[in-house]
Amino acid sequence: MRGMSLIGILLLLSTIPPLWAQGSCDCKALLLQKIEQSLAEANNIEDYTCIFTKRELIGTKEVYGRIFLKFKRRPRWIYMKWLDDGHKGQELIWSPHWNKGRIYVHGGGWKKLIKLHLEPDGSLALREARHPIYCTGFENLLNKVVEQLQILRDVGVEPEVVCNDNCFLVSLNKDACPRLYGYRVEICFSQNPNLPCKVKVWDKVGGTLQVVEEYQYSQIRINVGLTPDDFDPQNPLYDF
Repeated sequence: MRGMSLIGILLLLSTIPPLWAQGSCDCKALLLQKIEQSLAEANNIEDYTCIFTKRELIGTKEVYGRIFLKFKRRPRWIYMKWLDDGHKGQELIWSPHWNKGRIYVHGGGWKKLIKLHLEPDGSLALREARHPIYCTGFENLLNKVVEQLQILRDVGVEPEVVCNDNCFLVSLNKDACPRLYGYRVEICFSQNPNLPCKVKVWDKVGGTLQVVEEYQYSQIRINVGLTPDDFDPQNPLYDF
């Protein structure tokens, strides 16, 4: 679904059968409305900064990171700096239009002397990440949720959705449709801006249902006017 336009996504949402918008508190209809509104807001953002917190299960290892993120949409640029122990001080810069599309990264602490150019889909880049860096961004996150709804619609399966304030818990019948990403997804939206602030995914690991990834976005500041200096390794505030 990467690259789908907002119009295409809205057309998809408009074709979801009416029974998806029924049920207690109209949670399904409210979820679709929230996705539509959030996508509209995400498409009007030029850039943003936030604190991005992730907890991922990779194999049997749980990986945690608290990261300061700078994101620019057009042209696409990403800067990340790890804030907590373990990888504290690690930085990376990436753009599909720069450095042959490779990630430029250095380690934290004494490892800052180690500088690497990594392919986004390579084993080193994904050693402690479940998704390639080009999947970063609110649009990609929301598109992934829409993709799951589309898969269910295609096979005629109705999701179960419960909601509480601006949080939605979607139960997915992955046993009936193995193409689904997980068995359960929780997504929460902030009110200002109207963007996702928390996503949690459950899947079966060794036959047991457990959280395999959790992402939180806090201190979101939109349209702050990021400049080329924010994505320049020569920036004196960086340690490249």
